Amino acid sequence: MSKDLNFKLLNKKVIIDEPWLKVSSNDYQLPDENTLKDYYVVEEKNGVTIIALTSENKILIVEQFRPPVETITLDFPGGLIEKGDTDPLLRAKHELLEETGYESNNWVDIGYFYPAPHRLHNTQRCYLALDIEKVSEQKLDDSEFVTYKLVTIEELEDMIKNNEFLCGYCITAYLKAKLHLGLK
Repeated sequence: MSKDLNFKLLNKKVIIDEPWLKVSSNDYQLPDENTLKDYYVVEEKNGVTIIALTSENKILIVEQFRPPVETITLDFPGGLIEKGDTDPLLRAKHELLEETGYESNNWVDIGYFYPAPHRLHNTQRCYLALDIEKVSEQKLDDSEFVTYKLVTIEELEDMIKNNEFLCGYCITAYLKAKLHLGLK
């Protein structure tokens, strides 16, 4: 494939610039020299998702209310990489402990993905936390209300299949973990 598919940014007009979100209207020169105007791009902070397993291969999931979809969802522990964070693994360790009170001494970086590259500018880093152990109570931020539970791999996959576990970030991270661990 030798055809040039790259777009060249001609103009970027920031419409919204808030701490959690930036929206811009961009103009691009296309590979055929035509112009694409007003292509909206959403920028969010990069994040981490943690697939945390006990020594018995139970997976830790969290339950919390998600305002954009106005419902309680099942997810994996995770969070946004904050300004000043220099190592995503340290953020992942912090989020796991904060949201659940669990820790691990066995972490594996299983890569990253672009959640929605057609519109969203960010990456999500995925970690396996193996042989997790409960070491403390939750230490939630003032705006966090999170419960957690351990489920088997079969239970999680049934939840995914039955539209009970719907977080796309988490399902992608689970697939990466499953492939990394060689699970069928």
